[in-house]
Amino acid sequence: MSQINFKGKYFSKNEDAVHVSDDATQEMIDEVIENLIASKEDVDFTFQATGDTLVAGVKWDEEGEIDVIVTQKYSNACLLKDKYGNYQPIDWLEEKENEYEDMSKEELIDRIRYLERQKAEYNPRREV
Repeated sequence: MSQINFKGKYFSKNEDAVHVSDDATQEMIDEVIENLIASKEDVDFTFQATGDTLVAGVKWDEEGEIDVIVTQKYSNACLLKDKYGNYQPIDWLEEKENEYEDMSKEELIDRIRYLERQKAEYNPRREV
């Protein structure tokens, strides 16, 4: 049974995500590799994601290797447990549609101007 279909309603294409530079991507790669080398587990997995970039690493001790996967402009989906313990897909677009609904025209213009002034920053998330 399929919970979500690839390229279906629940997949986000990260079209509005900030592009991560090659230097920042390299920092993410280096940290993923360092974390896997330092891990005491025989088989381990870690990743970092920010903006339009995801770096994942897998440590395979029996093979003596670490695989690193880097992707930009990727698609992703998320399932969360509901109050009954069942996994349900999250519709991120539904949340975005209502995000600015109650703002006045002036507030929306101010928000756009604020966002235009923001610089993209490297902000790694390490999730295991």
